[in-house]
Amino acid sequence: MKLICTTFAGLLLFCLLSSASNLYPDPQSANDSIFFIEKVYLHTDRDDYFPGDDIWLKAYLVDAADRFLTDHSMNLHVELISPEGKIIDSRIVRLDKGLGHGDFHLSANLPSGKYRLRAYTNYMRNYTVQDFFKKDFSIINSTDALKTFSDSISYKVTRPDITFFPEGGSLVDSVPSIVAFKAVDQHNRSLDVSGEIVTAAGDSITGFKSTHKGMGTFMLQPLPGVDYYALIQNPLGDTLKYKLSKTFSAGIVMNVAGNFDKQLKIIFRTNALTLPLLKDHELTIMISARGNPFKEYTFRMNSLNSQFLMPTDDLPNGIVMLTLRGSGDLPLCERLLYINNGDVASLKIETDRSEYNCRDSVKVKLALFIDSKVPQDADLSFAATNGLFMNEPDQYSSNIASWFLLESDIKGKVEEPAFYFDPSNKNRLKDLDILLLTQGWRDFRWKYSGMEYPPEYGFTISGKARKKLSDSPVRNAVINIGLFDKNKRFINNIPTDSDGSFSLNDIDVTGKVRLVASITGDKDKFRGWLIMDSVKYNYPLLDLPLLQDNYIRKSVSLNATSGSSYKQETQGKKIRKFVQQSDYIHSVQKRYKLSDTIKPGEVMITARKVDTLGSPRDRSLKALGTMFPDREVVLSDIDRKVYSDALKLIKAKFIIYPPYWPDVPRHIKFPIYMVDGVEVDKTFVEALPASYIERIDASSRPLYRRFIMVDSALVPCDGTVSIILRQDYFYSNNTTMYSVNTIIKGFDAPRIFYSPKHHTTLESDYKPDLRNTLFWDPDITLKENKDTTIVFYNSDNPGSIIIKAEGITDKGIPVTGITVYRAGR
Repeated sequence: MKLICTTFAGLLLFCLLSSASNLYPDPQSANDSIFFIEKVYLHTDRDDYFPGDDIWLKAYLVDAADRFLTDHSMNLHVELISPEGKIIDSRIVRLDKGLGHGDFHLSANLPSGKYRLRAYTNYMRNYTVQDFFKKDFSIINSTDALKTFSDSISYKVTRPDITFFPEGGSLVDSVPSIVAFKAVDQHNRSLDVSGEIVTAAGDSITGFKSTHKGMGTFMLQPLPGVDYYALIQNPLGDTLKYKLSKTFSAGIVMNVAGNFDKQLKIIFRTNALTLPLLKDHELTIMISARGNPFKEYTFRMNSLNSQFLMPTDDLPNGIVMLTLRGSGDLPLCERLLYINNGDVASLKIETDRSEYNCRDSVKVKLALFIDSKVPQDADLSFAATNGLFMNEPDQYSSNIASWFLLESDIKGKVEEPAFYFDPSNKNRLKDLDILLLTQGWRDFRWKYSGMEYPPEYGFTISGKARKKLSDSPVRNAVINIGLFDKNKRFINNIPTDSDGSFSLNDIDVTGKVRLVASITGDKDKFRGWLIMDSVKYNYPLLDLPLLQDNYIRKSVSLNATSGSSYKQETQGKKIRKFVQQSDYIHSVQKRYKLSDTIKPGEVMITARKVDTLGSPRDRSLKALGTMFPDREVVLSDIDRKVYSDALKLIKAKFIIYPPYWPDVPRHIKFPIYMVDGVEVDKTFVEALPASYIERIDASSRPLYRRFIMVDSALVPCDGTVSIILRQDYFYSNNTTMYSVNTIIKGFDAPRIFYSPKHHTTLESDYKPDLRNTLFWDPDITLKENKDTTIVFYNSDNPGSIIIKAEGITDKGIPVTGITVYRAGR
């Protein structure tokens, strides 16, 4: 048994007798609260996957104060974490005005188990990893699924853990108080309990019974000097006894007696011992949300009971903190509340039929309804998935509304969080209030000072230029930086500062790109030691290994008197379906050389040319625009040692014989320079070490223009030089101290989900369609009161299909909708 308490008598008396001046510090102080808090949510296409499947995801980044989509950060880090708590894959998703999407391809060799997706911005690292978005999901590998996810499990519930939470903080002698409680088993899962509260002498005071997920409340007015106990019975019929902590002789008790009609009814109670200490001293009621103070009231308590009606129509929708403070800024009572003032939004999803054949077209209508005077649009993501891979709709799994409005602001895991946001649950707000009384102990006073991690708007390349033999900067140094991918390049020359440091910020790169950098000093000579800041990302701390849930359990009542153990309802039947489905799908995929995600225009390569697509030779010829260069050189190790930079090598090696003057050798004086297929300046070629080069090809014909700029003058272009970099040369084996050649990772390049259109089925063209995610669209804009229609086609897999759409309006209202239909043969 635990009793959570934030106030003790000594501090309380000191606080009440202290000076009443400076009751609350300036809420705008930069050292008191943070001005901006980010929250992120991921919508994924499924809840369970096979090895080799694809995970499709949509990201939403909002300002926690109003849940409006925000461009405060551009980089979203998304990580795939193994059951052992190790990062096995990661993505950097580009956010555009708070929205982004991406995907993971799961390895075909992943073992069965619970995995996790974790998402956060660099700015969110200033707080705690507990505030990152997390979603756990299962991977079911047919080779070990029945062993990993056991068919059944039996365990004895001998002594559950019951925690008691007096409303506002603590029990006070002779003052009636609401006491909330929560009961869990040894696996930290909720248990329904019932029992009674008794005195040490055995006198019964009141009964208690959980009303939802092991939680409930009872009223207790403790008497001075009396000890109280909670009694329950376990399944063996044994009586279990839990002692409540002693009460305090002095103090104040808070009770929220009503939270309706856009106003709070708040009652503060005290006893005869405390009341004289309160007279002539001011108390302050403060309402805050996510670190921002919204309302403040000052009053004097001149009787044993003080009652207030506080309007809430101007408070933000969601969780707020109600705090009673005395002198010295010490909280006397504190509790969380849920304010339900926001506009009501609903997302309706309708299919044109309730049952379909396999490969039939499915027409889905989306409609947005908002109880608001302000017109609103919504950004949505949409998934249609085989029901075997999704939580059942009535399980109230986490969704965008429960995450932004509840889970991200509360401590610990919330069971069935969407339950509290389903309007069909009549007691949802009452049960939500009990949840906040039990799990809602959290300090929202975010500290602004010491912000170590700024928001990211792209990528940074930084480092220092130091002398080789002394720890001092290279004077008058210039860092020549080139970034190359398949289609474009970025070239820049950055002077170092007095300390030899340099930084190139907010670079927009996508996918893996090659970084080439070097130091040049006086007379453009290579010099110094180029020390790059780490090109590897330092991940935040990881949680402990994930809890592996091996079964699905029913709610268990502890007031039963028969049975010594419980054999829970298992997911063995579901796992066997997974294994059967997996074996069938993989056998067909192997036969037809298919994958989980159908790709448009897939072809089978039966033979390869010597110069494969993307090879150095192929890229060089493309850069030249001809299959027959006038001169070509594949560099040897001797060439790389003799010549320091690319320009010197070109001047020495490239005497060519133009085809129109076959007997007249000449140099190319004013060529167009290309590096890995993209044009670069001559200055970059001068700063390019020869050790990085694979081959150089040259043509006496200009590639695409007749003139180039040389020393501020246009001169005739007399050729093209194509330089191809070595692909096997990286920073890890770089022996040249003044240069760097490595691969860096930019924004993830998201794939496009392809949904086939089965208009006709010809037996000669037939291939199995075994997709389990039938449709995924991360970019749907839905206008209020204006329907949107989506059409997709069923696969060959029969069964229930779950359609789920999630998103947020441009006024910060999270919306979610779900429907189910049947697909048969």
